[in-house]
Amino acid sequence: MPNALLAHVSAPTYGCELIEVDTRRRKAVFQDGRVEHYQSLVSTIPVPELVRRCTDLPAEIHEAARGLRCVSVYNVNLGIARERIDDKHWIYFPEPGYPFYRVGFPMNFSPSLGPAGCSSMYVEISHQPTEAVAPTELLRRIRAGLEQAGILQPSDEIVCTDIRDIRYAYVLFDKHRRRAIPSILSELEGRGIYSVGRYGRWEHTSMEDAIAQGKALAERLSGTGSGPLAGACPPQA
Repeated sequence: MPNALLAHVSAPTYGCELIEVDTRRRKAVFQDGRVEHYQSLVSTIPVPELVRRCTDLPAEIHEAARGLRCVSVYNVNLGIARERIDDKHWIYFPEPGYPFYRVGFPMNFSPSLGPAGCSSMYVEISHQPTEAVAPTELLRRIRAGLEQAGILQPSDEIVCTDIRDIRYAYVLFDKHRRRAIPSILSELEGRGIYSVGRYGRWEHTSMEDAIAQGKALAERLSGTGSGPLAGACPPQA
């Protein structure tokens, strides 16, 4: 699917961060010094990050964006030197006695997601964006929790680890979001900036919703559609 979508995009540039947007002049500045002038700018980065880069937005918009809240997640991928440590696709752990809330096993989706004789798994631990846990301590907690749950045995060897700290993982739907998002998105759109996707609209939606939003916006910008972005949460949500 990504390759099918990419076939309609010419010469994409990777690994180059957006640094600043001059919304009055409709000018975007990138990390490598490149400057792009635009008529319409479509963004999928988190709303607070986009607003922070748009330096000439009104102060009240910057303040509203700073008040948006989210939950961060440590996504820890593990390789275990034992086959079939579990037969589930994923398991939720609501009990406070476990450090994680979800554990999944990619090798049960497809045998190609792990070498023979091993098991692949991911562990997700939520945390506040301002909190940080050292990798060694994080792995210690995970190991203890997995043994407590009966998924790992004390003799199991963890042969590889990959720790990803996802700052913007889950949007918090509080009263501030309900007031702030409509005004932020309206201000951006008035300046030719369209913020879409799960983090671009600061909502809880699926991959299918993001694709539908992209399609609807493409049709709108090309003059072939005018309806609302599919999958977008209503302002009162």
